[in-house]
Amino acid sequence: MSDVPYILLVNATVKPEYLTEVLETAAVTLAHTLKEPGCVAFHQTAYAQDPTHLCFFEYFASEAAHAEHMAQSYTQAFMALLDGKLVTAPDMQRLTLAPAG
Repeated sequence: MSDVPYILLVNATVKPEYLTEVLETAAVTLAHTLKEPGCVAFHQTAYAQDPTHLCFFEYFASEAAHAEHMAQSYTQAFMALLDGKLVTAPDMQRLTLAPAG
């Protein structure tokens, strides 16, 4: 397993009528994800001015650890649940650690 962290910032806007369902399932997924050995940090947040605009910060020890996360049944179930419930496709940005100054 590589020592290079795999960090993502994911923004997604949920259709209002599905927000409760998505948040409940996200909470279950988060509880499982935080127990994964390769998970360094995982935060699920929403914009204060728009609670339907979710922002996920995902930090895994490596790309392989993230791939393991994506293969989990709870992650697959969450991804399937999102089908048709988002306003647009999620915006996923890969991040890197900033050099120490």
